Amino acid sequence: MEVGTDENYFARAKRQGLPDEPLLAATQTKGVVRKEEYENRTVLALKDLQNLKIVRTDDFVISLRSFQGGIEYAREQGIISPAYTVLYPVEPQNHAYLALLFKSKPYIENLTLHVTGIRQGQNVDYEKLSRSLIPLPPPAEQAAIVRYLDHVERRIRRYIRARRRLIALLTEQKQAIIHQAVTRGLDPSVPLKPSGCGVAGDVPAHWEVKRLKWVTHLQRGYDLSQDQRLDGDIPVVSSGGIIGTHNEARSRAPGVVIGRYGSTNAVYYLEQDFWPHNTSLFQYLRQSMVE
Repeated sequence: MEVGTDENYFARAKRQGLPDEPLLAATQTKGVVRKEEYENRTVLALKDLQNLKIVRTDDFVISLRSFQGGIEYAREQGIISPAYTVLYPVEPQNHAYLALLFKSKPYIENLTLHVTGIRQGQNVDYEKLSRSLIPLPPPAEQAAIVRYLDHVERRIRRYIRARRRLIALLTEQKQAIIHQAVTRGLDPSVPLKPSGCGVAGDVPAHWEVKRLKWVTHLQRGYDLSQDQRLDGDIPVVSSGGIIGTHNEARSRAPGVVIGRYGSTNAVYYLEQDFWPHNTSLFQYLRQSMVE
């Protein structure tokens, strides 16, 4: 295995002047892709396109955030921000192995040692990075490593898909069990009666059927911005769930919180006193129903 510096294996590309090429984005999850295929919003260049750098298939791109997620591999040609560093391997057969190396945790940690600037102005200094050492196995071993990792990734993806299908089936089963329990009870042999409620259908004959307002109190939550929250252990509950804590409660437990807007299909049950946020509606059970 060889160990050499980046500058032994790469050349910096400074190609420009093709404004009609597709615009590219350097992403930490998908590599270098067309902007139109990247769901996250990015700044769209509309002028001076001739100044954007040309990226060719199998190039590598150092973006302004590469020190966080590694150097990105390009799978198609286009143009990209002139602030980025575009590299191409001197030996093209190395690109698949290098694409994996540059996304590995040790290499990303190495990138952080070559960062200049502060806060939002941080960037990888390629002049320094180019002098750092990287391992380079013989071509045959590189190919074997790439094949092995590709095989492992396919197996993991199949496993993830199978687990997701299982989770979906279990979630559906859970909902069916909940519906059966809360509308028919636990004894399947009890006689039933019409409830007059489209949600429940028939219910056990010995059950009561009451209007919701006789069982719960429903009202909008209370405004509480993040800078108004004080240290405490009272959960602040919005339409999206618990978003923080405060030192004061505005509703006693037990309580149910649903979204007023935003995540209106989510329901949260609280077993401790809480602060219902203004994005939610909260219900607290009347004491006669929980005794």
